[in-house]
Amino acid sequence: MAFMQASQGIGLGLMPFIAQLAIANWGWRSSWQMLGIIILTAGILPPLLFMLRRPEDVGLSPDGDANRSGNIPDQARQDPFKYDFTLRQAVKTKTMWMLMAFSALMFMVQAGVSLHQAPYHIHQGMGATQAATIVTVFAFSSAIGGLFWSALIVKVPLRLVITTAAFTQFSGVIAIMNSHGSMSGYIAALIFGMGLGGVAALIRLIWAEYYGRRHLGVIRGVALPAQITGQAMGPVLAGVFFDFTGNYMTAWTMFAVSAAIGTLLISLSKPPRLIP
Repeated sequence: MAFMQASQGIGLGLMPFIAQLAIANWGWRSSWQMLGIIILTAGILPPLLFMLRRPEDVGLSPDGDANRSGNIPDQARQDPFKYDFTLRQAVKTKTMWMLMAFSALMFMVQAGVSLHQAPYHIHQGMGATQAATIVTVFAFSSAIGGLFWSALIVKVPLRLVITTAAFTQFSGVIAIMNSHGSMSGYIAALIFGMGLGGVAALIRLIWAEYYGRRHLGVIRGVALPAQITGQAMGPVLAGVFFDFTGNYMTAWTMFAVSAAIGTLLISLSKPPRLIP
């Protein structure tokens, strides 16, 4: 999953730069048509042709677990934290609502900063191509972050790692607030991307770690609208604050506070205990 996250980061890193070059040479209409064709060929057809639901569907066991009984590993029978939760059981746990709030806040910050960091730097007098390069640095660092933080969970508890990644994302917002040139912009984008890469990769793992796999689809289906709502609100709120104040400082402050609250929430989100 970390390598998948890295491929997403590489795509996010390349696309702003490619799109900016295409717009400069062929105009925005042709560039958007090109992006639409890429989405159709790379984003829709491969999942339709190659995506499978579970490792068991092709005769494999998850994570190399060869000793399984039904859908519950033997070791999970002695650990009440490792059972597969149903949706009804999951919504009764405080942890699910804390994870939903965490996702909404952190991805509100992700979407708001991702969309507005280039206009922010341009507003400070930076050229469009240079601003797009900063976005590219952010995207590539998110790919590296996904690999880095995911490697740590082999020996470090998942909750501690994702909390540290969230704090790094918060630190990135603070760095963006204080960036006033190309070098500080690159550093801020690097920090923010590293944190975001960890959060984006590990939030998927923590749902499976806490609630199991059997009903994970429906649990995530109910929880995901909170994340999407946050992502939808972030860019709009940043734009509204900019229109009213003429600068991005209020928006960055809001994002910093949101990231701080999200970091606190994930640090307190203990594994839920299944109540039959």
